[in-house]
Amino acid sequence: MEAKRGAEPMSLDANTSVISVGDTYYAAMPSIDGLPGVRIYQSRDLEQWEYYTDIFTYQGERNESMNLGFFTPQLSYHDHQFYLIYSDPKSSTRPFPDCESYLIVADRLEGPWSEPICLHSNGLALGS
Repeated sequence: MEAKRGAEPMSLDANTSVISVGDTYYAAMPSIDGLPGVRIYQSRDLEQWEYYTDIFTYQGERNESMNLGFFTPQLSYHDHQFYLIYSDPKSSTRPFPDCESYLIVADRLEGPWSEPICLHSNGLALGS
């Protein structure tokens, strides 16, 4: 799926999670090479997208990751809270046998976010 962000196209691939809250859509996109970790864009029509905020802006939030980026962020919203599940690989050796998955929660996308809760370790990324 390709969406437009101003005059530039924004590619929404299988690693992008899209939700709607009220009349606004939010897309959570993983960083390819580390920080900011997960970037959030917003849209009212699923065509025009604009940058909204970043989740994870400094290394300390990443549980001492090797800075390989995040895999498969899954954003959801329920009872006035945002939930983000993401996988954080600790090794670049395929098929990523050392990959931990976490859950964080916030009242607002801008944060503050809860401390990460480890959901899954030593296996494939959740959602892959």
